Amino acid sequence: MFRNPAPATEETYRALGAIELIDPLSENRITQESYQLFHVVMQAPASLAYSQEKKWDASRLTVHGAYEWDKSLPWVEDTQHILVFLDHYFDLAI
Repeated sequence: MFRNPAPATEETYRALGAIELIDPLSENRITQESYQLFHVVMQAPASLAYSQEKKWDASRLTVHGAYEWDKSLPWVEDTQHILVFLDHYFDLAI
């Protein structure tokens, strides 16, 4: 869904809802898959149905799913996406 350049608005809400449901799970598999989904979300272009704000919400939920609940955190292999993500949220904090 996130790779589709023009997804339907309802699809976007369903996808974000699904991420919210899997986010609190603490299984290591979920941790890795959340991290992989984070990269997909970060690469997805914003569109009318998938706004920049929704993209940041989805990326925040996937990072939370990858790092919040598991002590064996996934290794950060490709730092570009995580740095863009952190830069955005540090700018908001400032």
